[in-house]
Amino acid sequence: MLDKVKTQDPDDVELLALAGILHSFYSGFENIFKRIVKDIDGGFAKTESWHADLLEKMAVSTLLRSAVITESLKIRLQFFLSFRHAFRSMYSYNLNWPKMKGLIFDSQEILVLVEKELNDFMRNNAE
Repeated sequence: MLDKVKTQDPDDVELLALAGILHSFYSGFENIFKRIVKDIDGGFAKTESWHADLLEKMAVSTLLRSAVITESLKIRLQFFLSFRHAFRSMYSYNLNWPKMKGLIFDSQEILVLVEKELNDFMRNNAE
């Protein structure tokens, strides 16, 4: 489907599928981040802003661990978090391909960066 949307806009069904993929894409990273905070930091408070707070925590070192991701990756992931939040709060007919397109095409690069930074984190924090 990614090759197809490089040359033509997705139809409504494809757009909804791509939105679901973006939602799951960021949610997967968030689940990893939650595990790190739970297992190393001892947990965190689930406030109204916990999703943004969690991402912020990942770019900061603590007494127990180094930063999980760089500040530059955090900034890029904030766009995916914002989309995830919007997706959960909107009707599918409000999806906007021009706004989603950049995230879709950035996702492969982001996946490589997250994998690299998580591997660096694990290497730096190995017991």
